[in-house]
Amino acid sequence: MVRYDNPMVEMIHRYEGFVRIHSHGNIKGILDYIAEMKADAIDPIEPPPQGDVELGYVRQKYGNQMVLFGNLEISDIENMPSDMFREVVRSSIKAGTEGAGRGFVLMPSSSPCSRDISEPTLRNYQIIIEEIHNLS
Repeated sequence: MVRYDNPMVEMIHRYEGFVRIHSHGNIKGILDYIAEMKADAIDPIEPPPQGDVELGYVRQKYGNQMVLFGNLEISDIENMPSDMFREVVRSSIKAGTEGAGRGFVLMPSSSPCSRDISEPTLRNYQIIIEEIHNLS
């Protein structure tokens, strides 16, 4: 990974750009390599079972180096009861903002696959907006 991606990262930085590495799934084993390349951000952070790493761990170990994106799984948005999903959103905001760090962007790790979005799914998207709005 570093061998192939690092030259691109260096070139982007040379021209004052920002590098956001996009990698789904089990990223725990490659986070050190992403940090070694001096990526500016990682997207998406996916908690188990879709991924293999908790946001709090990534924030603590790499949060000063990179902006972190994600932590909301589309399966939760589509299937989780709204009261439970609200707690997932709140705990994600807490884990993504605790302590020092470059930044955190709460976002779904992917988008709905169907064109028709169910009412419960729409309600869970509204919860994301409500909880972010409540921070201000």
